Amino acid sequence: MRLRAEALLALHEGDALAARLDAELAGLPPAAAARARELVAQFEAYQTAQAAAFPPGRAPLVPEEGLAQLQAMQALRASHFGADAARQMFAQDDAVARRILELMREDTSTTRSMEEKAMRAQVRYDLERGAVPP
Repeated sequence: MRLRAEALLALHEGDALAARLDAELAGLPPAAAARARELVAQFEAYQTAQAAAFPPGRAPLVPEEGLAQLQAMQALRASHFGADAARQMFAQDDAVARRILELMREDTSTTRSMEEKAMRAQVRYDLERGAVPP
């Protein structure tokens, strides 16, 4: 449901969002449709708060800032969805982000940019999980 809510909010707004949501929820029992509407509203509020707290285009300058930002995002999600629901929806993504940031922190090069460290960390992460051959 999380990915669908994110997609709906990314592709529709205002009356178009309401119409699309009505169409998608038409076949659900009333209680389930109400819960889905509530979740979409929570996601909309969360995305607004996220954009205010972490403006687009302002990336962390060092991995430690990224880890602090991840913790702040987790707290923000918990405040919007509840701790358990937020953990269920985002735990896998958070684990990947945390590991990549940790790998970036291990890269002690002073000449590489954060973008370069991120690309190298992604490759190392893929190697760790066996997604690419060494």
